Parts: sequence; structure tokens; C-alpha cells
Amino acid sequence: MVQMSSPTRLRLALCCCYFSAARGSYVAEITPESWPMFVVGRTWLVYFSTYDCIHCTRLAPLMEHVAESSPDLRVGRVNNTAHNGMARSFGIEWFPTIVLLDASGVWYEFVGIRTPRRVIDFARGNPELRGASRPIPDRLEADVSDAWLILEACWGPFKMTIIIVLAIGLIGQACVWAWQEARRQLEEEEGKGKGKGKGDEEDEEEEEDEEEEGEEEEEEEEEEEEEEE
Repeated sequence: MVQMSSPTRLRLALCCCYFSAARGSYVAEITPESWPMFVVGRTWLVYFSTYDCIHCTRLAPLMEHVAESSPDLRVGRVNNTAHNGMARSFGIEWFPTIVLLDASGVWYEFVGIRTPRRVIDFARGNPELRGASRPIPDRLEADVSDAWLILEACWGPFKMTIIIVLAIGLIGQACVWAWQEARRQLEEEEGKGKGKGKGDEEDEEEEEDEEEEGEEEEEEEEEEEEEEE
């Protein structure tokens, strides 16, 4: 295996990044291979795009104009169709997205209407056109298949669906328990009421029996008195 020196690797990275310049483009193609040697530690104006995005196609001439009219700016493009791990490393989900990679180790996302003048001002540090600063990732994530990207995109809604289903299940169980508890208490109260009513009926029957016995005794006494007379 041939061991390359640092200057050789740097020249190779320069050739990779500026391969598009040989075809008349002022915007460098940034790849995972050229990233660590050529991009890290430098200030770059980069836009992320995909092949099937009409807005990305419309943005390309604007970025070419920015790069051509401002030779002091390093302007690059990341092809997310070929290298989706780079956008995933930055958490970029919408395309096109313009970012400024600052040499200090942070990056900013462009906000607002995209015009050549505004994009140049953004690259030169206009705070009104910058989003919140975020740290540049230490390493790039590996590229993944389209199937994995679809699964990753669907996982968020699917996870939320699972949470909702579990929440509905717990609420349903709580409602069933509350209904059963209320029914149990109602049956206990009805049972107590029936028991109390039955006891009252028995007391009334005993009182009636006692009254009848008392009346019979009085009648017997009256008969005895009449016989004696």
C-alpha cells in the first residue's frame, strides 16, 4: 500500500473538490473523501441539494454567480443524492439548504429569501440572515440506502402512533377500572339497603304478632270475667 504525505493528500483533495471547476464551474463538489482534508478548519459557503429537486436546480445558477463574483469565498455543493450521510450529519432534511461552515467550528443556516446579494452578505457574516449557531459535527455519518431513509422518515410518525395507542389503552383500562369500582360500590349499597329493608319487615311482623297475641289475651280475660258473673 502506498503511503501518501500530507501535501500529496491535500493536493488530491484540491483536485477532488475542484474537479467541477475544470468543467467551467466555480462551485466545488464536496464529498466525504475531501471533507476532512479540505473543508474542516476553513470557512465555506455550502449548499445541500438533490438531483430530483426543482428548487435545487434553480438555485445552482445563483450559487455559481455568487462563487464567480466573490472569488474570496469558498463555495461548495453537497450532492445529497450521492452522499446522504453528510446532510444527515447536520440534521438537514429540506433541500436546498444553504449553510456557512465557519472556521471556528460552528455552522449557520441561511434564512430568508435567496438572492445573490443576500447570500453573499450571509457568507460575510450578516447576523440578520443567520439562524442559530450549531457545532460542526466531529465526524460524518455513513451513507445509507434509500430504504433506510424511508424507514427513518416513517419512524417518527410511527413512534408517535405507538405512543398514542398505548396512551389510549391505558386510558381505556383506567375507565374500565373506574366503572367496575363504581358498579361494585353500587351493588354494596344496594345490598345494604336490601338487608336493612328485610330487617324492618321482620320487626313489623313481630310487632303485629305481639299485638295479635295481646288482643287474644284480652278477649280471653273478658270471656273469663263474663263466665264468672
